[in-house]
Amino acid sequence: MGIVRRSKSNRFSPLHIVPKSDGKWRPCGDYRRLNASIDDDRYPLPYNKDFNNNLAGCTVFSKIDMIRGYYQIPMAPSSIAKTAVITPFGLWEFLCMPFGLNTAAQSFQCLMDGILRDLPFAFVYLDDILVASHSHQEHSPHLQQLFNLLSSNGMVINRVKCVFGASKLDFLGHRVSAEGITPLPDRFKALRDSSAPGDRTSLQRFLGMINYYHRFLSGIAAVLAPLHSQASGKGQHIDWSAECQNAFNKVKEVLS
Repeated sequence: MGIVRRSKSNRFSPLHIVPKSDGKWRPCGDYRRLNASIDDDRYPLPYNKDFNNNLAGCTVFSKIDMIRGYYQIPMAPSSIAKTAVITPFGLWEFLCMPFGLNTAAQSFQCLMDGILRDLPFAFVYLDDILVASHSHQEHSPHLQQLFNLLSSNGMVINRVKCVFGASKLDFLGHRVSAEGITPLPDRFKALRDSSAPGDRTSLQRFLGMINYYHRFLSGIAAVLAPLHSQASGKGQHIDWSAECQNAFNKVKEVLS
């Protein structure tokens, strides 16, 4: 597919395999040593909760997914050898931008922003695009404009993961419809059914998930205060007091 080739590079990284939500696997380079010598890319990623800023009055939605998004960006020839990874079947290097580089997300977002900057009806977060329109008559030309821009820039979509002309769909952990946005039911169910955390890492993970949906939870900061107090500091031990348990129970009530 022109993504990798055999390598004779004198610098290389371990290969890390990450499971994907569809059961497949994503190869990533463990580029921690390489990333330490790369200047950070300060290009900003969009605040993913801003996707609903322009949705008022919209009733028709489409979600566009880019197929192998990062691999649609070619590596600079001088950098290809630096991406080499060790595999059980030899050394390979990436001709396209691999996962694991600390500048990959910023590079891809910059590319997509440059392509879609003149489309106010489209919100792009990395390889996910939301198109929102007030009617089906308006939606069709919106999609046509989007596809023309993607095609003229050599970008390819993943048809299987796309949703077109829907009255509601799921996007960035939320359900989008003409009535507004709501958290995905299965995400809230997972939070409601979670047991009390037994260490600091578990508590921080729980608070991170709660924070993702804080806009729906009125007055949640005061409720979470005892839990945030335990989440700060070093080490894994936490003092799970009655106050913490009460706060934990109260959070579940608010979620319900």
